Amino acid sequence: MGVQHFIFICTYLIYPLTGFKWYEKKMEKNIDDWKELREHDDLKIDSLSSNYISYSREVIPFDFPFYGVPLNKISVTTQGFISMMEEPYSNLVETQYVSPLMANFHPGFREDKDKNQDVRIFKSSEVFIVQWSHMIPDELLPDTSKYFTFQCQLYKDGTIKFLYKKVSTPITDILGKVHPIAIGISGAFRNVTDDVVYWEEYNTLHINWTHIRTGMTFTFTPQPSCVQQTSCRTCKSLSEHCKWCPTIQKCSSGHDGYTMDWDRSSCKILSQSKCMEVNTTTQPFSTNTSMVPTRENPGYNENEKESSDGDGNGDGEKDGEKSKGRNDMAIVKALLIATGTIVLLLNIATILICKFGWKRRPFLPVVKLEGKDGTEEADRTLIKVQDSSTV
Repeated sequence: MGVQHFIFICTYLIYPLTGFKWYEKKMEKNIDDWKELREHDDLKIDSLSSNYISYSREVIPFDFPFYGVPLNKISVTTQGFISMMEEPYSNLVETQYVSPLMANFHPGFREDKDKNQDVRIFKSSEVFIVQWSHMIPDELLPDTSKYFTFQCQLYKDGTIKFLYKKVSTPITDILGKVHPIAIGISGAFRNVTDDVVYWEEYNTLHINWTHIRTGMTFTFTPQPSCVQQTSCRTCKSLSEHCKWCPTIQKCSSGHDGYTMDWDRSSCKILSQSKCMEVNTTTQPFSTNTSMVPTRENPGYNENEKESSDGDGNGDGEKDGEKSKGRNDMAIVKALLIATGTIVLLLNIATILICKFGWKRRPFLPVVKLEGKDGTEEADRTLIKVQDSSTV
C-alpha cells in the first residue's frame, strides 16, 4: 500500500468513524455574496500581483476559528490559496490551508500585455476577503485567453466561502507536474521532533473538480467541536470522543489543533473520564453574630477573607484538588504493589530453580506399529533409549 492510499484511508475512512464532523459543506449556483475588489486600487497587493510563487503574511482583524482553533496570522499566496500555518513553512502546499483553487498560477508573466492578473485583499471586523483576478495557469501559457477569477471569504464566525466569477476552462486542463492542484480545506497540527518542525494532517475536505464552474459558490459552515469547549462539563457532553485535560484546561479529541499541547502535557494519561463535582451547597444563615468573624474577634483572618471572596468557589476547587490528589496516589500505590508482586514472584522462581534444578523430560514421539497380520503389535518410540543398566 502506497503512502497516498494510506492517507486516503486515514482521512476518508478512519476519521469519519469517530462520528465527528468539522464542517457542513454546501454548493450554490450563484455568487450573490461576491464583493468586487477590483474597483478599489488601494486593495491591490503588488508583491503578489507581479511575482511567481510568492506569499504575503497578513493579519486578520479578528480571531478566525479554523477547525475550532483561533488564528489571526495567515499567508496569502499567488497560487490561489491561503496557508493557515502560524508561521512560514518550507512547503505551504502540503496541508493546513484554505484553497479555492491551488494551482501553478503565474501573475508575473511578462507576455500578459493586459496586466489583468492581480491579487487584492479586503479586511473588516467581520470578514477577510482575498480575490485572485484573471489568474492564468503556467501550463496554459502563452495562451492568455483561459483564466480564473475567484474569491475566498473568511467570516468571523468561522464560515468559509469560495466564489467563482470566471472559470474559462475545466480544471483537468491545467494538470501539471510542477505544482499540485487542490480545492478545499485541510487541517493539521504543528509538531516538533528533534528540533524539526513539521505539520501532521488530521482532516481534509475537498471539492469535486467537475463542480468548479462560473457562477458557483461553496460554503463551509463550522460545526461544534471539542477544541471550542471551555469547561469539562461542556467538553464531555458534546461527544464521547471529547476528553478534558485538567493540566492545560483544554478539550480535545486527541487529534486536532491542540494535539501537540495535548501530548506534551501527558493529557492522554491525565484526561478525566468524569468531571469533578463542585461543592455548591450553601450553609443556613445563622443570626448568632458571635459566630461571624470580625476584626475584634481573634478568629478574623484578612487573608482568608480575601481569598474566599475571590470567586466563591474556593471550597469546590480545594475539594477537586484533594480528590484529584487521592486518585493520583491510588494509581501510584497500585503500580508499586503490582511491581513488588512481580519482583517477589521472580525471586521465588529463581530460588526454586537453584535448589531443585530444572528437570526437563525428553520429548519422545510415539508411533503405533502393526504386525504382519494387521494387529497392533506395540507402542514404540522413534528414538531408542538405551538402558544404562545393561551397559
